[in-house]
Amino acid sequence: HISATELAELPAGARSYMAFVGTVPGAVFVPAAGFLNDTMLANGQPAAANNVSMDGATNIDDLRGSNVGGQARVANEALQEVQVITNQFDAEYGRASGAVINAVTKSGTNSFSGAAFAFFTGTKVTAKNYFNRVGGLPKPPTGKDEWGGTLGGPILRNKLFFFLTVERAVLNRPQAANFSTRPELSYSNVTDESAWNTMWRIDH
Repeated sequence: HISATELAELPAGARSYMAFVGTVPGAVFVPAAGFLNDTMLANGQPAAANNVSMDGATNIDDLRGSNVGGQARVANEALQEVQVITNQFDAEYGRASGAVINAVTKSGTNSFSGAAFAFFTGTKVTAKNYFNRVGGLPKPPTGKDEWGGTLGGPILRNKLFFFLTVERAVLNRPQAANFSTRPELSYSNVTDESAWNTMWRIDH
């Protein structure tokens, strides 16, 4: 049981660590159509009322006032835990009337360890959207590819450690438009969104 007044330490395992906060009482996960712009609402406050951090360091865009999922992103396999505090903040926390969210990344140990992951969604497992069906347009080549891995271990045993992660995301989302008076202008295509995501850290 996770109390809203406790620190929730949740293991990694979903695409965006913001999805974890939906399990905390008083918090609501808000998925976004934008690329990795998921966020959360807590205590009836807007997303800008949250304080998002990573390894204890501020992870928001002060210039834009954006607390939407934070700014730095790491692969979920690189996360050790996600901490969520929704009220009764200690003195070390602040800048929030909604929630404090802190993503804690993994570090290397005296043993070498790693992980590999891959997620694929192709055209064969997706359906035509409404506009493709109504306009008799061909189904676009939609898909999502996401893969990567992690590696950690010792540099100097008991003294110095490393941890590395890499992730690749490629997303092709469908777009379609129908013009009843000018059917020759109707189209069916996909967006082309992709990104590399890497992280490295040295600990002693």
